[in-house]
Amino acid sequence: MGKVAGLLENCRYIGIDTNCFIFQFDSDHYPQQAPLAQELFELVQSGRIKAITSPITITEIMTLPRRLGLEDVAYQYKLLLMNFPNLEIQDITAEVADRAAFLRGVYNLKTPDALQCAAALVAGADALVTFDRGMSRVQPALQVIVLDVDP
Repeated sequence: MGKVAGLLENCRYIGIDTNCFIFQFDSDHYPQQAPLAQELFELVQSGRIKAITSPITITEIMTLPRRLGLEDVAYQYKLLLMNFPNLEIQDITAEVADRAAFLRGVYNLKTPDALQCAAALVAGADALVTFDRGMSRVQPALQVIVLDVDP
């Protein structure tokens, strides 16, 4: 069992933060994070774990390629995300927005982070997976599993 599989042993349905996608899609620039992201997405692709993310992820993964004038890369990322097996994109509904406002108010999250967490909560995810240690402050409202590159 790999490191990520061990961390997710008790999870069947997870939220995935944008940074996981970035480290997967642009793995050459993130040699420490890429193996963990790869293992995460292999678990999802195989169906061992189902996953959700929010439309915030689309915005965030397309930003840098667009800034660099790489429209084709931006749309490749979007297509990969929207067609990834066993991954759902949770709409940002009024319920998600309401929950995000609670998370912002109580845990002082930035709006994109609050929306990611709220989407996972509303969808009924067991946990949110991220590389961002700061996201763990939303516990106990939501279990956060931080993929740590340190041994």
